Amino acid sequence: MTRALVLGLWVLAAPLAAQGLKITQPAPDCALARKTFDNPFSDSKGWVMRRYEWHTFYVSLSGVTALALRHAPFAPSWLRGRIGSGAVTAVGLGIVPHVRSVLIQRRYPIDPLDLAFDLWDKSGTLVGGLGASGATWQSRTLAATTWAGGYLALMCYASP
Repeated sequence: MTRALVLGLWVLAAPLAAQGLKITQPAPDCALARKTFDNPFSDSKGWVMRRYEWHTFYVSLSGVTALALRHAPFAPSWLRGRIGSGAVTAVGLGIVPHVRSVLIQRRYPIDPLDLAFDLWDKSGTLVGGLGASGATWQSRTLAATTWAGGYLALMCYASP
């Protein structure tokens, strides 16, 4: 899935570049213990944590959001499932902030591997939901291993 996402972003790079958008790929930064600033809930206010703490914060936020969506009384039936709520949180917390920063705030350049990491990091609940749908320990182990492998492959490309 990660390869498909990276391939899709690569295919979209030419049309986006033609519109004046800049696509860039900074060098990998695997210093996960380095402290960085991020502003998850505001455009101007945030705080400093280590990079691995930010990654844990965001995957936990995704899980709590998916859980809240599954138990919301107004939620449609498809959103009350593990897969539906996981997909909504992965897209809502992983992709929407990038789209917002490009369309509304005009922040450039676009970093496709950071986008892929954010989508993957926030998709932990979706991958877990897919693993739980098999209802066997093998399917859950495969889901956890798949998510961890994707995280390890993309963690050096994360922006915070």
